[in-house]
Amino acid sequence: MSYRTGADILTVLQQYEVKVNEFDKAMRLNLYGWDGAPLNPMYLAYKPPQMLPTVTLNPTTSAPTKGSQPASTGKTKRSLAGDEDGLVEEALNRNALSKRKETVKADRIWWFGVGMTALGAPNVSILDSG
Repeated sequence: MSYRTGADILTVLQQYEVKVNEFDKAMRLNLYGWDGAPLNPMYLAYKPPQMLPTVTLNPTTSAPTKGSQPASTGKTKRSLAGDEDGLVEEALNRNALSKRKETVKADRIWWFGVGMTALGAPNVSILDSG
């Protein structure tokens, strides 16, 4: 495995820019490759930035000994009310700068389509017969 030094990174990236996106006011990092071609922009989604998990995602209650079964099989029911330790898991996007909002309900779109089909079917048959 080889690691890049600071001089190697300068040859891979020609320049960078830190700007505020005009549309949603999010911090944006623009990178340019060795030939000056722009790379995909990166946006700051969390403030302060969050990296990959730093704790074990699925901890077991005890480490299995040689020849024994693991303590947790992974088939236990999950709940938001908390487990036997009284710990409650928080949402992963709790510190996000912008959260998605559901503006249109899918069931309303479905029933609108059913209604339009029901209204349109007799009209098509009338137009075909005349």
